[in-house]
Amino acid sequence: MNYPEWTGDEPCRQIDPELFFPSSFNALRTKDKQLLKELCASCPSREPCLMWAIRSESDGWWAGTTPTDRKYLRRKLGVHLQTPTIPLTDRRAA
Repeated sequence: MNYPEWTGDEPCRQIDPELFFPSSFNALRTKDKQLLKELCASCPSREPCLMWAIRSESDGWWAGTTPTDRKYLRRKLGVHLQTPTIPLTDRRAA
């Protein structure tokens, strides 16, 4: 499964990738959630990132969405999660 084509200007490239894959989104600090939302909102690759994440990613913060957000969007759009997902060791924030 391939990542979407990135521009190289994504703001998430400047942030620790661990922030995008917390052990629990409920435990993620409010200021970190806000930072992630702001980064994704201003990202030039938000749309392809979101489309990729809806189809391909069950974990992590992608395009301003949590796994729960994407599960809702999959159901609403009638999209099924493609498998396999990329192992955590092979991921990058973008």
